[in-house]
Amino acid sequence: MKAIHIIAVGALAIVVSYLYIYYGGSQEPMKFPIDGYFGPGKKTADDTSIKPFKINVPDEVLKDLKERIKRTRIGHKQLEDVQDFTYGMNLKTVMDFKNYWETKYDWRKAEAQLNYFPQYTTQIEGLKIHFIHAKPPANKYKFHVPLLIVHGWPGNVYEFYKIIPYLSDPNNHFDGAKSDIAFEVIAPSIPGYGFSEASQKSGFDQIATARIFKKLMNERLGFKRFMVQG
Repeated sequence: MKAIHIIAVGALAIVVSYLYIYYGGSQEPMKFPIDGYFGPGKKTADDTSIKPFKINVPDEVLKDLKERIKRTRIGHKQLEDVQDFTYGMNLKTVMDFKNYWETKYDWRKAEAQLNYFPQYTTQIEGLKIHFIHAKPPANKYKFHVPLLIVHGWPGNVYEFYKIIPYLSDPNNHFDGAKSDIAFEVIAPSIPGYGFSEASQKSGFDQIATARIFKKLMNERLGFKRFMVQG
């Protein structure tokens, strides 16, 4: 046996031993809190109902935004001999963005796109949790697999808008596909992002987020088992 093989076998043995000691030894299983409360004030019972949700920004808010953009003062000048971003944001680009938002940007068009999928809210551990729930077409697939997909940090559920149709109705998006299986997609907004409320108390972390999403799937939507991407 060559020396390189002996070294490789020895290294593998060390790794296996470490993994056994760390994961397969006599360590106590990790324990996590099974409940929490992150809403305002003292703990109260959650409203467990599921309410339909649509984004609908009031006209006065949009009007105020345009007025704020119009009144924006751009204080710096572009360097005479630099027209790119070497020394920071290019003034022409800033003015182009300002003009676009002030005169051309159509929020209602974007709003309609954001409302494309069915959306809902429910209260869990004192917080209003927003989520998309996209189901496969009725009577088209034999098996519906519940799939929880979780956006990045920072990020939002819009990350998934292009892939959700492929997951919930694959036969309609892949040429020649004849699948019996489609995913019933649930995409929640992480608390503090999008339209999910942020915690009002300290101590909110990844474990609390995971517990809230598990309650969403088990207790609110009634899935005993489900798959997770994230």
